[in-house]
Amino acid sequence: MTKLSIASNRQANVSIVLMETENVSMQIAAKELAHFLKRITDADFAVSGNCDGAAIRLAVDQTLAEEAYRIVCSESGLKISGGSDRGLHYGVYGFLEDVLGVRFYTHDVTKAPKCRELMLDEMDITDAPAFEYRYCDYGMPSEWRIRNRMNAGISGIHGGSKTYALFVHSFYTLVPPEQYFGTHPEYFSMVDGKRVHHRSQLCLTNPKVIEIATERVKQYLRQNPDAELISVSQNDCYNPCQCPECTRIDTENGSHSGSLLYFVNAVAAGIEKEFPHVIVDTLAYQYTRKPPKVIKPRHNVCVRLCSIECCFGHPMASCHHVASFGKIAKTSDSTFQEDLIGWGKICNRVYIWDYTTNYAHYWLPFPNFHVIGPNMRFFAENNVKGVFEEGNIHGVSPDMTEMRTWLLAKLMWNPDFDVEQGIFEFTETVYGSAAGEIRAYIKLLETRVTEGNIHFGIYEFPFIGYLDEETLTKAQALLTAAQTKQLTLSQRVYVEKAALCVEYAVVAQNVLMGNKDLDRVDAMLEKARTLGINRVSEWLDWDAFKRVFLDWDPTKSIVENLAGIASFADITPLLDVENVINVS
Repeated sequence: MTKLSIASNRQANVSIVLMETENVSMQIAAKELAHFLKRITDADFAVSGNCDGAAIRLAVDQTLAEEAYRIVCSESGLKISGGSDRGLHYGVYGFLEDVLGVRFYTHDVTKAPKCRELMLDEMDITDAPAFEYRYCDYGMPSEWRIRNRMNAGISGIHGGSKTYALFVHSFYTLVPPEQYFGTHPEYFSMVDGKRVHHRSQLCLTNPKVIEIATERVKQYLRQNPDAELISVSQNDCYNPCQCPECTRIDTENGSHSGSLLYFVNAVAAGIEKEFPHVIVDTLAYQYTRKPPKVIKPRHNVCVRLCSIECCFGHPMASCHHVASFGKIAKTSDSTFQEDLIGWGKICNRVYIWDYTTNYAHYWLPFPNFHVIGPNMRFFAENNVKGVFEEGNIHGVSPDMTEMRTWLLAKLMWNPDFDVEQGIFEFTETVYGSAAGEIRAYIKLLETRVTEGNIHFGIYEFPFIGYLDEETLTKAQALLTAAQTKQLTLSQRVYVEKAALCVEYAVVAQNVLMGNKDLDRVDAMLEKARTLGINRVSEWLDWDAFKRVFLDWDPTKSIVENLAGIASFADITPLLDVENVINVS
């Protein structure tokens, strides 16, 4: 078999040739390729616009799908092509990862093997992502996202993103109540016979509302000519309109998604002539999650189904439990899996809004590694075209955020990615000699969840089943052992982040029971500061943490203890907080 010599004895045997020398994104891709080839071979690779001999050629090939790439190697050279600038970047990183074994684990940990003589066999590889939209919103830089083949949160020089002109919960952005409610209350939800706009929605069958929203959508798209999507979606609360016409449509369709789609379809039809390439995105979220019986989404409408009520300790395809702020119950209503299957049958573009952490306590362990693979495959099997994994938008959490994000990125490209092997690879490099203890810690929590049949959601307080005293004691022993290993500075930081989660679980349980060891709390907070972790939960920054968490009154309910936090007040309408079990 013919082989191509890329480098030997620290000398490059080929140069990197750009087929479009003025293309800035292609120049960046070439520099990245040259940088990592140097890390592998210790050779310097020139980047030029032409070459007479064997070379690595980078090109955009529009016969390929937009995000597909092709890698062809023969004795005359290596050619990496992408269907677009972004596709070419994916081709470069696909070559580095899948052919040469490079791994882009975290923003500060990359693995690149060493090779004094780099020879390539003949190959012809074509690859493309399973999902057209792939995003996880933890605070990873653009470079990390493109290297791991996401396609949102990407800068223009790295190939750009699939871009929204307006992103979720947009009803009041399109039809602002401060502008219209005083003179036209009929534009807003009728609730119990009265028009309201506070924590409410729009009247979705009112022709004037459709007209105003359609024109506002056009304005946003004119201001954002590169946008491929725009969200026309319900506000982040309840109170859908109960006027006679909205009620008629919802009753006919067996779901509030009926009037929602009536409205969204009308807007999508209204913009299509001017913006034929734009997809109008809406949410199937909470009261609109169930698909309608009659109405169907237009061809230029995307329905984004949200998993907020799901259990995250078991695969979504088989778990029928609903989680609601500390409560877990087996549902007798339509399940998430039934709704996903139903939407997949009537909509040609279903996206998923999924969740990856505990928003009530970012620092608590969130043992879901064993379900993310089955869940991603379940999405792919049911006509899902895009996945958004919501994390901690306030920054990086200590709960193995980096590994979770890396694994999710791999699964969004290829749902058949082997998560267990991925965990092994990641821990061996990122946690170094503590990798065995870290994997044992992950397995400990996973086993406790699966064998104990423990269901949990994304708004859990510290007294959750897998954080029992015995499990926490074992977890502390494993992480203490991990911290005694010989580690690099970077590896020690990642180990200490994991240890902080278990420490937080113990301290939080003590505080909520009224047993406050302030010295231990202060030590924990100081450790978090040194690790750059500055947010306790979706609602609690440091000041709120001190006011509420350290002053927690176990004789009061959760709602009473958090009543003074404005951000908590914003979210209470979404949650069944009045029925949570008091920790006392």
